[in-house]
Amino acid sequence: MNCQESRELMSGYLEQYLTESQTALVTEHLAGCAECRQELADLDETLRVVRGMPEREPVFDMWPELAAMCADIRMELRLNPADRVRRWFVSFILAFKDGWAILLENVGFRASRST
Repeated sequence: MNCQESRELMSGYLEQYLTESQTALVTEHLAGCAECRQELADLDETLRVVRGMPEREPVFDMWPELAAMCADIRMELRLNPADRVRRWFVSFILAFKDGWAILLENVGFRASRST
């Protein structure tokens, strides 16, 4: 079994959904592949975090949110080009700030795990 085949089965391996022969093949591959063992450990940690997240009720009535989005689009279409660019730039900066925070959090998490 190669790394690609092993990675395709890792989720089933962790959840114990594989056949005995598939489990044996993955186990054998993991015994000799440090990279795949790390991938499996990362996947296991991700699943543990996801399982620990609080459950949320599904939203069945999305109309209020959709109506607000439509109103924003209609309002944006009435803006002059300079105001559209300004609005886009502010949205970009806010998204970049959020992305940067996520990146720093992830780097900090990985650094704390490796020490």
